[in-house]
Amino acid sequence: MLIEENPEQSLKIINQILENDKEEIDAINQKGCILVIFDEYEKAIQCFDRCLEIENTYYYSLFNKALILRMMNKLEDSLTCFDELLTVTDDSKIKAYQLEILDKLHERK
Repeated sequence: MLIEENPEQSLKIINQILENDKEEIDAINQKGCILVIFDEYEKAIQCFDRCLEIENTYYYSLFNKALILRMMNKLEDSLTCFDELLTVTDDSKIKAYQLEILDKLHERK
């Protein structure tokens, strides 16, 4: 089942998985992604932070958190996440996001 097709049902399934295993990092990350669909950004960030407590270099949660913070216009926090991502990958899209954020921060001044 694709999350976008039925986010309510997907959230129920994810919550059932988490009832059995509260440390299931992929399920926690997916829950965060589903919460974004419902515009529950702070709750989504809490999920991504929980993943990072379990595994502090978990790429998907770092990336998702960075994107959500960017969407929320919390650019400094987003940039910090993208910086952390570069310690686990040299993905060029991360560098592109960093440059975009740095440009936006420069425009604010």
